[in-house]
Amino acid sequence: MRLRGIRRRVKKICRSVRAARYSEKDIRLIDITQKAAEINKILAETETPFVGFTDPQAGFGEDYFLKLLRELVMDGEADSAIGSLCDHKGNPVPCSGDPKKECVRLDAETRFTFVNLHLCGVVCRTEVIRKAGLRFDEELNYCRDELFAVQFAEQAPVSVRLNHCTYKTSLILDESSDMTPQSQNIDWYFDSAVKLMDRMKRDGKLSEIAQFALLFLLIQRFRSNQGQKIKMVFDTPERCVEYLEQAGAVMRNISDEVLCIRTRATKWERYKKIYLAQLRNPHEPLRFDIRKDREDARLYLRGSDAKSALCGLSDIRLSVVIFHYEADSAGRPGLDIIFQVMHCYPSDSFEVYFVREDDEGEEKYKAKLLTELAGTVTFFDRDAARRDAYHVFVPVTGGRLSVRGEMQFGEYIYPKRISFSDVWQNKLSSNLEGSYWYTDSMLIDCTDGIIRIRPASEEARQTAEKKYLETLEKRLDSMKEGTRERKQLQKALRWRKLYWETFEKYKDRRIWTYNDKAFKAGDNAEYALRYAAGQSDGIEKLFYIEKSVDGERLRKQGYTVMRPGTDEAALAALHAEVIYMTHVPPYRKLGIADGMLRYLKDLMNPKIIRLYHGFPITRSASYAQMANDAAAVAVGSAYEKILYTNEENCFLPEQIIESGMPRYDDLIDDRRKQILFAPTWRPSLCSGIGKDGKPRYNSDYRSSAYFRLYEQVLRDERLLDTAKKNGYKIKFFLHPKMSAQAGDHESDETVQSLSCTVDIDYVTIMRQSDLMVTDYSSVQYDFAYMRKPVVYYHDPALPYWRITNFDYEGIGFGEICRSAEQLVAVLCDYMEHGCVLKPAYEKRIEDFFLHDDHQAAKRLYEATRALTDN
Repeated sequence: MRLRGIRRRVKKICRSVRAARYSEKDIRLIDITQKAAEINKILAETETPFVGFTDPQAGFGEDYFLKLLRELVMDGEADSAIGSLCDHKGNPVPCSGDPKKECVRLDAETRFTFVNLHLCGVVCRTEVIRKAGLRFDEELNYCRDELFAVQFAEQAPVSVRLNHCTYKTSLILDESSDMTPQSQNIDWYFDSAVKLMDRMKRDGKLSEIAQFALLFLLIQRFRSNQGQKIKMVFDTPERCVEYLEQAGAVMRNISDEVLCIRTRATKWERYKKIYLAQLRNPHEPLRFDIRKDREDARLYLRGSDAKSALCGLSDIRLSVVIFHYEADSAGRPGLDIIFQVMHCYPSDSFEVYFVREDDEGEEKYKAKLLTELAGTVTFFDRDAARRDAYHVFVPVTGGRLSVRGEMQFGEYIYPKRISFSDVWQNKLSSNLEGSYWYTDSMLIDCTDGIIRIRPASEEARQTAEKKYLETLEKRLDSMKEGTRERKQLQKALRWRKLYWETFEKYKDRRIWTYNDKAFKAGDNAEYALRYAAGQSDGIEKLFYIEKSVDGERLRKQGYTVMRPGTDEAALAALHAEVIYMTHVPPYRKLGIADGMLRYLKDLMNPKIIRLYHGFPITRSASYAQMANDAAAVAVGSAYEKILYTNEENCFLPEQIIESGMPRYDDLIDDRRKQILFAPTWRPSLCSGIGKDGKPRYNSDYRSSAYFRLYEQVLRDERLLDTAKKNGYKIKFFLHPKMSAQAGDHESDETVQSLSCTVDIDYVTIMRQSDLMVTDYSSVQYDFAYMRKPVVYYHDPALPYWRITNFDYEGIGFGEICRSAEQLVAVLCDYMEHGCVLKPAYEKRIEDFFLHDDHQAAKRLYEATRALTDN
């Protein structure tokens, strides 16, 4: 044995000496951004024993490629080497193998998840490429590098990764981002589907390496179009269906073993993998088998021979989203809990219990599955999966007790940890030592996934607070200087201390908070404030807005204005009796960032009243009552009453405030022969918000279908001639999120492109306009409220990115135009007849709105008083 060890050390020394002889002259570096034909020519001419793939825009560490080459020679058996990849911001990208080791040996043949698909930064043996006749595909616009990487790995599966040898890519690796150019190109989708699969097949079959690569690439495309991130690259719905069919064809060639394997590389929740499995045969529902024992209940696709399960109990979380201490219908005090279950199992295959344990023993309380929309996952604007929500009430007897979670599959019972989502309405935080909630002379905390309750005096509360603050101070000291997380905790810690220091000053004050947009007022909240501030009731009404023109205007008009993020604003928000919520989540607009909420939420107990800036025309889990635990929601139509009280949103009838929208109180028709275009925004065309709080300019906007289609209408000769002949002006008014693009649409004597953040506000321009053209914007309701014509522009070439609730055909307020030509014809007809509202649409408007008396703010105020005075 000693002799064998000596031999190994001698061999290693010899390889080390041999490796030291190599220099960068032995590597031919190839710019991977070149065309495939150019790369192939270089590969054919290369005489060096190694090639390295580089990108002029990427950042490589010192002697990066030389270190890889020498490690490759040292290994002796590996045929490629790679460093540790960082994204364009410098953050490490999750990788296979042990990231703590200096050098990791990866064999993609024994574990296919070890295949490296990032070709940039790789060093390969030239002889492998030559012997296998590998070439870069010259027909693929996308995925040619991944195809080459797979074909190389199939020939030479063993590689090494040097974790201390790093490089930073120039690419945005998060395809869910709206800033990735590739996700805006239709070829990126189709090149990665059947076209790529056919090229990867050998003798009509796919290796597990190729299957995993295809799965990885599919997941990238679906992540890129999840929920609101949909990119709308398909010209027609039929093209989207065609892509999904191709994705299904790819999935039929991917085994269950590859689909179900556990790996960090795909960053894909297991219930989403079920959706991919369903794509294999969309018209046949999936069937499952649950294999149970005392340790686990594992879920498999029925008939599958995969060794890996789709999921096991370790994948399941009982995640609390609403946590109250209150009395039930029988008057018993207790914990009223709504929680989500993240899982893949059929809902009828198990039951969830919360088990109370006290001095008298144990008692189980079965959780009830809710119909409420806890969270629907969509891909390409199509429902794919949903998270289930449950409700349970656990009586509290007054003494010490604990509450734990259990799941029961048939005869087997499994303990489950209880965790808490970081939302304001659940009061506790998971994985935050010392956090607690003090209510009704009780201290409540969650330790090791078990809720614990004990009677406590004010003195005990102070002791708990002291320990909690000490824990937070230690947490702060352990954080890296200058990080966002540290800054947020630092501020939250200061506010928490101030809260208790000023508690006596604030405890009896009644505070109502209002806010519209971050830098903009003039919406429902301002109009609600105007009325409420005029009432002598002893209630403080505070308007939250960043430093802005509107903020200064409100201050000069005598209103109390708070700047979010200041100590004064934070204390008022923490003590608020009422928060009028215009955006989800409610505290973000008040200056309490999401990352700060977990340190402060046990202090909050407001009544949230939803006062959205528009009518809900989309289907969204954010409308559900549980999404922010709203006490009430203000509505202006019968349509909203039905929507909010349906089985997905679950507001009770008594939680509906039939006030109308307060901003409508100022909607007085002042038409001035204007045609208003007011389309809604598109996520793929927004470049985010700058440090000044304003939308960033998108240089790609002018090449978008959105720009092209609206320009086609705005520059139509017939439309312009008709407008001039009848004395009309055309105003093009982009959504606030896209206001930076207003200058891309040229203005002249007839057409004027305006910015709602600079030139004029929505209310004023709507009052002054005779007719509105929109696609799906909620401002259509404001306009219809004034009994003026609305025309919809629903061109199939510009589909909407969200699922809509509103029935445009059945209850819409005007004509629906499917093309630029049709829209021009309808607008010309309206202008030639004085833009008169047609009787059929007038009736629809009358049936839609609950009120027409400009008293919405008054009704809202009175309803809020009734809610808070009791």
